[in-house]
Amino acid sequence: MDFREVWMNTDVGGAGEETPHVLAAKTCVENLKTAEDNCVYLLAISLFLLILNVASIVFFNRFAIIKCYRARFQPL
Repeated sequence: MDFREVWMNTDVGGAGEETPHVLAAKTCVENLKTAEDNCVYLLAISLFLLILNVASIVFFNRFAIIKCYRARFQPL
């Protein structure tokens, strides 16, 4: 028996005796919405961490940044 035979012949035991591919088609929209929500959450967390990383680099190197800025623009 290969995967396709098992997939098509598996009894899910529901009230309507749905085959697995029908059940998967019904839950596909919900799964895609959940995946989209998770992607948005991960994107928001990634952007927050990127901003935090840049802010911490600037904060800890502020004296070097000020020194470089003064050396470059003070003579003007």
